[in-house]
Amino acid sequence: SDTDLDEANGNVVAKNQTSFSQWAMISNASDNSFTDTQGPVITNVQHDPAAPGVLEDVTVTANLSDGTGIAAATLYYSWGGNSEYTSVAMSGSTGSYAGTIPGSAVTMNGLFYFVDAQDPLGYSTTSDTTGVSVNFPADELSTSSATGSAYPSGLPLDAWRLISIPAVLDENSMGQVIGDELGVQEDITWRMFEYDRVTSSYKANPIDFTVGESYWLYQRVENNLLLATTAGATGNMSGTPLSLIPGWNFIGSPYPFEINFSLDQVQFYGPVTYGLSGESWSSVITELDPWNGYVVYNRTTNDQIITLDPTASSGSQAARTVAEAGWQIEVTAAAGDYRDAYNRFGCLETAKDELDWHDNPEITAPVSYLSWSFKVAHHDKAFKMTSDLRSLKDDVQIWDGEVHSSGMTEPTGLSWFVEQALPGNISVILVDLSTRTQVDMIQESQYSLGLLDERYARQVKIV
Repeated sequence: SDTDLDEANGNVVAKNQTSFSQWAMISNASDNSFTDTQGPVITNVQHDPAAPGVLEDVTVTANLSDGTGIAAATLYYSWGGNSEYTSVAMSGSTGSYAGTIPGSAVTMNGLFYFVDAQDPLGYSTTSDTTGVSVNFPADELSTSSATGSAYPSGLPLDAWRLISIPAVLDENSMGQVIGDELGVQEDITWRMFEYDRVTSSYKANPIDFTVGESYWLYQRVENNLLLATTAGATGNMSGTPLSLIPGWNFIGSPYPFEINFSLDQVQFYGPVTYGLSGESWSSVITELDPWNGYVVYNRTTNDQIITLDPTASSGSQAARTVAEAGWQIEVTAAAGDYRDAYNRFGCLETAKDELDWHDNPEITAPVSYLSWSFKVAHHDKAFKMTSDLRSLKDDVQIWDGEVHSSGMTEPTGLSWFVEQALPGNISVILVDLSTRTQVDMIQESQYSLGLLDERYARQVKIV
């Protein structure tokens, strides 16, 4: 009842159709024809076995139907951490088609696959992508075998590191998972801490590993210690949701390959990790590596659900920042192998004098650490912040800096650089309250604090 006449292409098109219609068009040249503009219908896509093991062939089946027939059916497959898909032809008849993913492509990195079908007129349809977890035996997953592992050569001796388990294990007790490499837990040989989200403190020697969480590990067993897990499976290939409570959260990726991960820094600070370069915290990163642990600060007052997406393979660009009017200086404290970098102060057009999303909280490692922080008052409480950015105005501004340390045996020095240029009429002076020394931070770029007394914070002011 409703048609369009396409004279240019010689087509008559039936509009508002809810199902396929075949028309017999009788022309004065006695030409009978009809046009099908829809691709095949793909239903009942399944794989067998449902839970494959490493190196096991996986057969994918699908029901394909089309009014003009099926010209070609193709199975595309890939695995976690790989951005390219490999294709294999599917065979079949009377609507049922099958293709096989070879066992050589079935690894502990899991699988992704989809089906593409084409009719004789060239129209095609693609199914949704399906993710499949793959089972692996004990000792298959190790710090050296995971793709893009944070510790490919093993864990360092006599150093604190954040770790997480990049899989879903059949047995997740600490003793079963890492006890064979580390031995019976003794504080003189190895220690582990988990972050207690209720008390906001560290709790020693937890019993079990939890999927999606990270832990501090310290060991004196051997240098470049390799860890291997019990039997398990790839993390959920459809995504892993994590609940982030207000404040600090210790997270890890349950995938044995890198995934991209970027958070809105207005709501969150992080993720950041420890030990990528010496004994120091990293800047905000956009990729989660297997076996590594990360911390994220939830700035909001409510629990937030985030999802780790295994389809987001590595290689993303760092999050872009929009330049705005103002100035910033970055400060680093260093003592021997220990560093605390990425501490920023300054004034920006969108920043506020009270705490806002520009101001990031400070966190320290257990036992031995070096920490620079800004002391910020908010609602009658004092907070330690790794950055303190204020509103852009001409008033004199004063920042209260503190240097805390534990286990430092070498002198501590401060260094800084101008990250965003200051107007020519602003001077910045650092005052060491212990010695009354004044340093022009525009003319100089470093200052030595000497040996610190870990019982007291070293106080400085920046004017």
